[in-house]
Amino acid sequence: MAGLKKNKKYWTGFIFAALTLFVSFPLNAQDTRYGIPPTEYFNRSEYNGGSQNWSITQSNHDILYFANNEGVLEYDGVSWNIYKDMGPYIVRSVRSVNNKIYVGTYSEMGYFSYENNHGLRYTSLVKDENLRSNTDYWNIHQWNDKIVFHSEQAIYIMKDDSLECIIPAVSRFSRSFLVNGMLLVHDDAEGLMEIRGEHVYPVSGGGILKDKLVTSLLPVSEDEIIIGTMEDGLYKWDMQSVRRWDVPASEVLQMANIYCGTNYRNKYLVFGTIQSGVVITDRYGKIIFQIGKDKGLNNNTVLSLFTDRDANLWAGLDNGIVKINLQASITFLQGFYDLGTGYSISRINNVWYFGTNQALYSISDEQFSSPFNDRYNFVRVPGTNGQVWNLYNTGKCILCGHNSGVFRVDENGAELITPPSINGVWIFKNIPGEDDLLIAGTYNGLILLEKKNNRWQYKSKIEGFNESSRYIEWDQNEDLWMSHGYEGIYRLKFDNNYTEVVAIDTFDLEENHELKPAPVISRVDGKLLINSSNGIFYVSEYGKIERYPDLDEHFTRGFPDRVIQDGFRNIWYFTGRHTGVLRYLEDGTYKNIVYPFIPLENKLVPSFESVFVYDNDNILF
Repeated sequence: MAGLKKNKKYWTGFIFAALTLFVSFPLNAQDTRYGIPPTEYFNRSEYNGGSQNWSITQSNHDILYFANNEGVLEYDGVSWNIYKDMGPYIVRSVRSVNNKIYVGTYSEMGYFSYENNHGLRYTSLVKDENLRSNTDYWNIHQWNDKIVFHSEQAIYIMKDDSLECIIPAVSRFSRSFLVNGMLLVHDDAEGLMEIRGEHVYPVSGGGILKDKLVTSLLPVSEDEIIIGTMEDGLYKWDMQSVRRWDVPASEVLQMANIYCGTNYRNKYLVFGTIQSGVVITDRYGKIIFQIGKDKGLNNNTVLSLFTDRDANLWAGLDNGIVKINLQASITFLQGFYDLGTGYSISRINNVWYFGTNQALYSISDEQFSSPFNDRYNFVRVPGTNGQVWNLYNTGKCILCGHNSGVFRVDENGAELITPPSINGVWIFKNIPGEDDLLIAGTYNGLILLEKKNNRWQYKSKIEGFNESSRYIEWDQNEDLWMSHGYEGIYRLKFDNNYTEVVAIDTFDLEENHELKPAPVISRVDGKLLINSSNGIFYVSEYGKIERYPDLDEHFTRGFPDRVIQDGFRNIWYFTGRHTGVLRYLEDGTYKNIVYPFIPLENKLVPSFESVFVYDNDNILF
């Protein structure tokens, strides 16, 4: 399909990348997924149709069609069209078969066919009054060489677009399904039944479902089918008997009221619900995602589900349409949890901390991993209102670099440990050989923190240097380097107690043109690196700035503004628009990985990117 519209604004929030750094790239089949997969919502003003969308199909030409309240919607990936040739009735069903789009509405069934350069032409299959019944045709199936229309009163079987037979319901055919080659119906009086030939027969064990509205049948193997019901949760049918499927999702889905379902690429079971939007489980009934109102959908009622050839999941809603990219290795937090603009992430003692432009937020592991978490599970840590720049995990507590100074954060809350004279703390760095001291870069120079009685506290301002110190790194000679976007690069030497800067070497940008503009320092494999738009440089053991060809060679289309090395020696890099990783290989070389991060384009705050590697499968930006 043609490319969809892209939002050019920065996302400025927290984004999870579900990656595997050591086994396969980009996606691993981990049990727990965080955040919400990428979604794109289409409202009725965009597609120019009615609110409700009852059925979805895709043609041989990769065009999507939707059974909509006001007609058949057509979407080619760029533009929408609507067809209303079937009369003034709600379209309940669509099904693409070969070069035809079959359609079911109230008292009307037919198909659209393609005409060269003339779009679609509609043909009615209701050729005599015997077929024009006062009923909706709720579903259409391609069953071998036949086309099946389902109404609540009967099943209509067509061959070569001519009626072959009508199979009346015992009482009411509430739903119909085509599963593993079987044409199945749910009858209110008999339960689950199978169409064979021109007759309908009860299936083994299906009688238990006669007083339950069956809304989905999802195969997990050739002889096992998961049955979703509107108000009674999940069942499993093994071709001999039907019994409850006692899995975590069943109780949740019982309350959510399943309306439809689909098997996503034999990997996920997807349920569209009345109360809880889209609920996605693995094949064993563990809930992986819940995508509902304020989390990708504009309402919680899902009327139809469909997987297209590009593996996108489409949901027809009670009001609108949404596309969900379940293949993406990227999931999103911001946009759904109202945290503000994200700047830093940390985790300690089974609690996650998120530093934003609004405040510091916390959430427990249990709540964060729950697919049903919402914005109210993220707790604003009292006293931390305002801009958070950086979070540093000491192993015992979190140090929060904030516009107001430094907060010490633990299970008891946050305590401001710096005096009022210290404003704006950018970054924390440990001091080589000093376990009980930390240096922090501030708006106005550097400060010293010390651990006393096992608690971190403010010690003093470091005298002799007052430049804003956002990026600081130690070199192999234990000198501290600081890069300033406008003033250049500084090398600082301290007294023995780190209370004063006793010597300053300045690398002015006017004299070092290759470092312009806005150089940023970082540390990779023990080397002090300097990134600029002209290349990647390093500080030699003699204190000279030289080109670093080992990394330069990986960037043929422009150099990154910033690089960050994680604990697995992978090097994450950022440009003004793009994100990638040099994956560290066993032979000591790097492989440049870009493709999984395309969804991040223009979605991170330039020059404030951060990377938090939670485990082998989850990285948070």
